[in-house]
Amino acid sequence: NLAYWMGCSDSVLIGVDHYFEQVGRPNEAQMATEPDRNHFAPDYFGPGTEWNLADLNTSEIAYSIALKQYESAGRRIIDATVGGRCPVFPRAHYRNLFFGEDLQPTPSPVAAQQ
Repeated sequence: NLAYWMGCSDSVLIGVDHYFEQVGRPNEAQMATEPDRNHFAPDYFGPGTEWNLADLNTSEIAYSIALKQYESAGRRIIDATVGGRCPVFPRAHYRNLFFGEDLQPTPSPVAAQQ
């Protein structure tokens, strides 16, 4: 939202993993009982932390709305997450974007189905 409001024509996403090892319903509150294996640091949600399970389907709906809005304004959202699993946004290789190689993203699996 902020990048769109600021007028960015290209927004590059980094760190959108879009995958979590979890058991339960989306948005269900849980208490962490062991080190967090879903984030970059095991103490991100360390033992004793209450948090809610991810709702990836609802996230994908919101991402799709954002992508359509961006594209209707002639702008782009590109996902350059290394190893990311989000199926919504066109993908680009991180190294290509930031080390001078080609900026052409590959279509997202969702876009290819439409």
